[in-house]
Amino acid sequence: GPRDFVGPASEHGLPVVGTDKANNLSIYHHFPLEEISFDNPVDPPEQTTGKHTIAFIMSDGEQLASTMGRATNSSIGNFTPKAAAPVGWTVSPALVDLAAPIASWMADNATLDDGFVLAASGYAHLMPSKWPNQESWAEETASTMERLGLDLVQVVDDVSGFDPLLLDPLISQDE
Repeated sequence: GPRDFVGPASEHGLPVVGTDKANNLSIYHHFPLEEISFDNPVDPPEQTTGKHTIAFIMSDGEQLASTMGRATNSSIGNFTPKAAAPVGWTVSPALVDLAAPIASWMADNATLDDGFVLAASGYAHLMPSKWPNQESWAEETASTMERLGLDLVQVVDDVSGFDPLLLDPLISQDE
């Protein structure tokens, strides 16, 4: 799991890409990423006193197989049938280099009810508190977000080492 594998890998500066069931990477990685944008067309709801806003996020996108499976497998949650409310989808950062056609398909088939978030934790599945160079993590995350046209990122970390100040290098990025 994350504590036993992702944590130690992060300590050594090794990003993790979940690919346990990601089929056809040997073909997909040959296709360059076309200019795409996962526009998040759903505006945040107006703030109203006495009401709560709930976000539905289909997570596990750091697992490349989960992101890829959404294009073909309805049992793990895909774009059809549509939900009764807007849904956020986490998108694997590995799509940029390993499966660009899947990223393009997702962007092309999104509706106004689909929002997109770069999956944990930025440019790869890692724990920022254990990563040896937060600046490089922030730069790679910003670059990946720009290449995918995303403006939201999900940051997941080991609770024992997380410090909000770890986000400073990421927040200071232009994108």
